[in-house]
Amino acid sequence: MNYAITLPRYIALCGNPLSGKSTVQEILRRDYGVTPVDDGHAIRSIAVEHMGLTWDQVRTQAGKRESVQLAGKDWVVRDLLGQIGNQLEALLGPHAMPFLTERTVAARAGHLSFGLVRRDQGRYYQERGGVVIEIINPSAGPSPYEFDRYDRSVVDLTIENDGRCLRALEKAVFAALQELHARRADWLARVTQQAA
Repeated sequence: MNYAITLPRYIALCGNPLSGKSTVQEILRRDYGVTPVDDGHAIRSIAVEHMGLTWDQVRTQAGKRESVQLAGKDWVVRDLLGQIGNQLEALLGPHAMPFLTERTVAARAGHLSFGLVRRDQGRYYQERGGVVIEIINPSAGPSPYEFDRYDRSVVDLTIENDGRCLRALEKAVFAALQELHARRADWLARVTQQAA
């Protein structure tokens, strides 16, 4: 763990599917003690507990590509999960997912990373002193699903992931964290503004 770098409590990750957000979360956990949080857990648990899908179907890229039939209608799992999220947002507002996720992790100590930031949900974390890091991978094109898109205007930093070299990605994560450390006055000011 590298204690020379000061980190914000919340690190929100955005990027196209397969850009490497989960890999970055693992690097943050392994090398910097940042706990990964499944900010799609509410959606996934609805699909598993109430619709009969498996955890493999709702967590893995291969599972999300599977087709299922529910109540006489055919679904691709990824589309079903997105539509569940859309309905929660229609009910609770555009920041429903970060709100529901924060309620489950508020008592946890330490730094947390969130890998399912979409639309302008990064603002939710920024308003709480967090930062938004975009992961770009040239081979991970945009999703055909609207619910997978994110607002680039809320991105604080970008990490480029060529998808071929883990060591290069680790170095890119370290460089991004050094930049965050250098700009800590900015995100610390967010905490102060939120508390006021």
